[in-house]
Formats: sequence, structure tokens, C-alpha cells
Amino acid sequence: VVDYLKCDQIQLAERNGRPVETAIKEGSNINVMPEYVVSQEVYHSVQKQIRKCHRELRGEMGLMLVFAGSTWTKDGNNVMRILDAWGEEVGEYYKYSPYVKPKKEKHGFECCEVLSSPGKCCDIMAIENIGLFLPAICRDVIDGEYTEELAHYLLPVFIIIAAWSPSLAQFAERQREMANKYFIS
Repeated sequence: VVDYLKCDQIQLAERNGRPVETAIKEGSNINVMPEYVVSQEVYHSVQKQIRKCHRELRGEMGLMLVFAGSTWTKDGNNVMRILDAWGEEVGEYYKYSPYVKPKKEKHGFECCEVLSSPGKCCDIMAIENIGLFLPAICRDVIDGEYTEELAHYLLPVFIIIAAWSPSLAQFAERQREMANKYFIS
């Protein structure tokens, strides 16, 4: 469980809100934030920045979606929220595969993340003339089953992955494998 109370939430909200504003003003279409960094305060700051940019730019921006990383919820889930160009929540994704790591000097695994409702919801985003966007959180892509089944049946144009930065190196092989299997003809 992530304890957001150990962080200065105001500072964290500012640190995460500013890059969203910068990306929007630079013309980004899709923003993806990392896993775990989006406490409720950060989430509301991101919404506020999107709405501010929408007003300042009078709707003349290329932003389509913000995949707002993931939040550790009070009911014990790791959830990604998806926002539209107006800062409204249009979807969510519940992580399916908990993070486990091998026990040091012992057999078996240590559970680092327990999910109370794994895979409870997976809202797929469709953008006209582009295609489907399949959200995923970290281990769901590496461990494979859940995300791979969805990719197999839905053939999304993009799989959007919110992940914690130390785990990113593990994705290259899995992404290549899925791309070759489902998206290359």
C-alpha cells in the first residue's frame, strides 16, 4: 500500500501538475503519468491544469486523453483514471497482476502488492480515425495474461502503460513480443 500521507501533497501536486500543463501547451495529444504518483491531491491538480489550459487556449489544443498514472485507493486497489480534454474522468482501469518479487535467499515469492478487486474495470478508449487505446498498469503487461487476452481480442492501436520507472527496462522484450504477435502483418 502506498502511504501518500508521508509526502508533502501540495508540493507533489505542483510537481505533477506543471508538466501536464507544459505538455498540453506544447501540443501533446496523449499524456501518460507513472504508476503510484497520483494521490487524490495530484489527481485533482491534474484535472485543474487541464481545465485551466482548456480555458486559456479556448479549446484550441490537441489534447485528447490523459492517462493519469495510478492511485492506490482506500479499498486496496491500484487504479488508473482516464481524463478527456476538458479534465473530465471518462474511464478507469483496475490493475490485475499484483507485484511480487523473489524472496531473498529463500524459495518462493514475496507479495508486495495485494489487490482487493483485480481487473474490476478496464475502460478502453476509442478515438475516431485513430483507434483503440488499451490501458494497462505495469505487471499487467509483463505478466501477460490479462493484457494479452485483451490485445488479442480487441487489437488496440496503442497499449498505454503506467509503470514505476525502475520496472521500465523489463517492458522492451514484452512490448516487442506483443507487437510482433498482434500488430505486424
